[in-house]
Amino acid sequence: EKVHPERTVPRKASFADMFANEENLQVRSSIVGQVEALARDLAIDSRDLLACIIDRKPEPVGDSNREDEPPISAEEIPLSKSGSLFLFAAREIRDSLYDSPGDAPDFYIFPEHDQILQTFINSPAAIDVGTIGSEPAALVDAILALGLLALENDQIGEPAEDETFTRYLQTISLLSANTQSPTLRYHAHYLTSTILRSHPSDNVRLAFIRDTLEHCPFENLKVSAVGWIKGETIEANPPSPHPRQADDEDQSVFNTPLALATLSPFLFPDLTHDLSAPSLAESWTTLKLNLSFYLATLNFYYLLLTATHMHEPLDIGGLHTSADIGGSFLGPLVQASKRFRAGLQHGGELADEEGEEGVRASVADLEILDDALERVTEGVAALNQE
Repeated sequence: EKVHPERTVPRKASFADMFANEENLQVRSSIVGQVEALARDLAIDSRDLLACIIDRKPEPVGDSNREDEPPISAEEIPLSKSGSLFLFAAREIRDSLYDSPGDAPDFYIFPEHDQILQTFINSPAAIDVGTIGSEPAALVDAILALGLLALENDQIGEPAEDETFTRYLQTISLLSANTQSPTLRYHAHYLTSTILRSHPSDNVRLAFIRDTLEHCPFENLKVSAVGWIKGETIEANPPSPHPRQADDEDQSVFNTPLALATLSPFLFPDLTHDLSAPSLAESWTTLKLNLSFYLATLNFYYLLLTATHMHEPLDIGGLHTSADIGGSFLGPLVQASKRFRAGLQHGGELADEEGEEGVRASVADLEILDDALERVTEGVAALNQE
C-alpha cells in the first residue's frame, strides 16, 4: 500500500486503516515498537541480526541437566534465529513505511535473501519438498517481505552460479504452491516471476521453465510455468514489420522454434491413456486435478494460433504436427469431455459420486473446457489453411 498504492483494491479496507482502527492490531504494533526500542537500548545491531539469520549452523541448545554459569556479557547470550529474523524484518519494514534512515546493512536477493531461505525454508529438515510451505505463516511472511523490499530497492545482486539461481527459484516457487495463505502465495509467485525474468540468459530461464513443467508435482505451479513461457514468447515476438534476422547474435531462444519444441512434451502431454482409463471415475479425477493446467495450456496455444506474426518465426505449423497436439492432446480432451458429460447426467456413473452441487460445478467446468477447445479447434483449422 505504501510503495504501490495503485495496486490497492477500491472500497476495500486497507491494512493502514485496519491498524489505525482495530484495537488488537494497535496493541500488536505497540508491542513490536516496544521490543524494537528495547533492542536498540541493548545495542542489538542490525548487522548482528543479519549475521545470525544467514548463519546455517544450528541454534545453540543448552543442557537441561546442567546449570550453566550466568553470562557476564551480552556476547555470551546467543541470539534466537527466528527472533532475529522478525526483529530484522520489523526494522526493514519500519524504514520503508516511515522513510526513516536506518543502519541496516546492504541486503540483496543474492546472496543474503538466498542464504535466509537456506536457513529457514530449505533446511536439511525440509529436504522433502512436500514440507516447504508448511512453515508458520509469520515466518514465511517475514521472509517474503524482505525479498520484496530487496526487489523494490533494485537490489537483486548476482548468484554465484546458475545452480544457486535455480535453487532459489525452486524454493520460492514451492512457497507459492504450498503456503496456505493466498496473499503469501501471490507474493511468492510475484517474487519468483520477477527474479526469473531478471536473469540475463534466456537459456537459463528456459531450463527452469522446462524443469518446472517436467518435474513439478504441483498443478498450480505448472500453471505458473505456462504463464512464464507465455510472457517470454510475447516479449520476444512483438508484432513488428522488421523481424530480427536469423543470424542475429542477440536473438532470443524464445524467438525461435527451439523453445516451444523443447517444452512441447510437457506443455502438450499425451493424454491418450490418462483420460481413457477403464474407470470413468479414475479419468474424471485426473481431469479435475489437472484442469487448470489444461486450460492454461489451451489458452496459450490459442494465442499462438491467433497471433499470426508468430507462425513463421516459431514454426507453429510444424509444432502442431511434430508434437501431435491434435491427436494426443486435443483429441483426448474432446472425447473425455463427452464421456464426462454423459457420466454427469441423471443416473450416470459420476452423478451420484459428485452430488447435486458437485454436478452443477462440474458441468460448468466442462463448459469452460469445451469453450477453450472450440476456440483452439477453430484456430487449428485456420492454421491448416495457410
